[in-house]
Amino acid sequence: MNRQFKHKTLGDIATYDITGMYKISSKFTVSYIESRYIENSNDWEEINKKPLFVTEDGVEIYDLIKDRFYYVRTSNSDYYNPLWKVSDNVLMEGDTFTYEPQYEKYFSSKQAAENYIIINKPCLSYADIQFYIGSPYTYKRIMEVIKKRM
Repeated sequence: MNRQFKHKTLGDIATYDITGMYKISSKFTVSYIESRYIENSNDWEEINKKPLFVTEDGVEIYDLIKDRFYYVRTSNSDYYNPLWKVSDNVLMEGDTFTYEPQYEKYFSSKQAAENYIIINKPCLSYADIQFYIGSPYTYKRIMEVIKKRM
């Protein structure tokens, strides 16, 4: 589907055209405008916008600079971010971002990311699990042990 923008005051609809420009049709005229004048203007707003991605907790991310989100790297790759640590998406204009769901889990809040780590980070050995399950420790106690090891 082609991108569409609506003028906030006039209500005109601009549709992205195969020419690489936006086509604005009214009753009597058809105009073509370069994309930079539509996409970078505060007078136009995108309609029927699709999210770039959806976080693990169900929040849609539309803008990498304006929408704040957090991520946890869960798998090794050649990147600088450490495994099982919460990072945020502080991006500036011109920065690059690569969506990598095979290596990272994305969340709308830091708390949601931290909860994911608590539940999913492999941090107990087989001996630890055997010790805690075989004794009167409760779920709460096991969670305390996990938090201490993080």
